[in-house]
Order: sequence, then C-alpha cells, then structure tokens
Amino acid sequence: MVVTRDPVLRSCPPILSPRVYICDRLVLRDLTETQLGEIAPGRLSMDSLVRAYIRERLAYSFVVTEISKEAHDLERAVRAGGLDGAKPTLSPLPTGEAR
Repeated sequence: MVVTRDPVLRSCPPILSPRVYICDRLVLRDLTETQLGEIAPGRLSMDSLVRAYIRERLAYSFVVTEISKEAHDLERAVRAGGLDGAKPTLSPLPTGEAR
C-alpha cells in the first residue's frame, strides 16, 4: 500500500474495496460445498470468512510519499514486479507493461 499526503488523491474513494478482490480471488476458491450452502440462508457470513482470511493469512506494508506522482510511480513499479521480481497476487500489471 502506498500512502500519499497529496490531499487530492487522498480524497478519492476507492472504486472497489480490497475486501472484494480478496473474496473473489482468494477466499471463494477454498470454500467447501457445506460452507457455500450455509452462506445463502445466512447461517455463515461471507464477511466473517473474508475478515478471518485477512487476519490469518495476509500482511501489508506501506510507504508515505509527499506527492501523488511519487506514490503512483512506486505502486506501478511494485505491480510490475519491482520487489524481488515477484508480482503481487492482487492487481499485478499485465506482462509487458512498462514500469
């Protein structure tokens, strides 16, 4: 996560919650048939499963920048594989896009 002190960028709401990506890309694939059957009638909460997944399996780091361009450039580099050549699981840049 890249944090900027730029007031324009900070005031923009996210289009989709990171929780949606985590649910769609990571949690759903591991659900059993029993769990899926419990969600629809409300006996099991999808939100609680996502929260538990985040708490148990994920971590994040952040960097504070002074200007939004620096934050965007850093985010793009990380998404392109700028950390030890490994692209992130969520929101990687497609292969071939410039850093």
